[in-house]
Amino acid sequence: MKSVSVMLCVFVIGMTMVDAIGELTPSNWDELTWGKFIFVAMQVPKCHHCVKMKPAWNKLAEKYEGHEDIFVGSVDCMNEATRILCQRNFVTGFPQMLYGSPHKVLTKYVGDRAFESFDAFLAANATKACSVKHIGLCDATEKAEIERLQALAPADLLAETEAEHAKFQGTEDEYKKASDPVYAGYTEGWGAAEKLSKVTLSNPDATEEQKKAAKDTLANTTKYLQRGVRAKIEEPNTARQESYEKAYAGHLGLMKSVEVASKRAAAVADDTAADATQADAGSPTAEAAAAADTKDDL
Repeated sequence: MKSVSVMLCVFVIGMTMVDAIGELTPSNWDELTWGKFIFVAMQVPKCHHCVKMKPAWNKLAEKYEGHEDIFVGSVDCMNEATRILCQRNFVTGFPQMLYGSPHKVLTKYVGDRAFESFDAFLAANATKACSVKHIGLCDATEKAEIERLQALAPADLLAETEAEHAKFQGTEDEYKKASDPVYAGYTEGWGAAEKLSKVTLSNPDATEEQKKAAKDTLANTTKYLQRGVRAKIEEPNTARQESYEKAYAGHLGLMKSVEVASKRAAAVADDTAADATQADAGSPTAEAAAAADTKDDL
């Protein structure tokens, strides 16, 4: 069984990883990553290693912003609204950089965290993969499968996708049962420790020794909490990852590519129809135009 490593992260008071370029959420993941090679930093606010990496990562994201085939972004794993993206991608430590196709199980980046290293990694490893967007990279079997999936009605495509997901739903349920309270406890426990530290650090009468002790307590609490995360979710997380890899080694990845492409096409069609309706509403009717001509003649 594979081991899941955890990067212990000391937290820094007063510093955050906000306003990052390419901030990913469950609602924009498909739109921003579809058909691209992605390089994503899974991180949490105030993590010392995350804060230290921020300038290099933002510089990388800025360089590749708007790139046709490469997306560089980040996810806040402590935010309740975006945490699900970290759980879906088997994240247990921070920061954790992942790369690959958004329609496959992502691979963990192991390397230096300088901009030059990130940039060189992308230059050497960013490749296009078989998908609806890059159909020319697909072999005959993959092309045939994409064509079959594209011919399905939306409801039938959804049914097939759900059937594939059902194959590993058991490991998913076990993981959620283990991870949901752990993530909630991590956030709550760290928040309480930070609050206590701030009381001391904001006290004008506190000595330097007391302030150092408050920072050390917060750092030790963070390490303790992360060890708890690893101990409680490592086994279900590993089992879940193995089941995902088996599913995506089949045609689930192609299903996701077709599904997202279908949604994108539907959204474009809706926007086009809305624009046409708005244009029609702003144009004079034939009767109104005739009336205006008659008035001009008078």
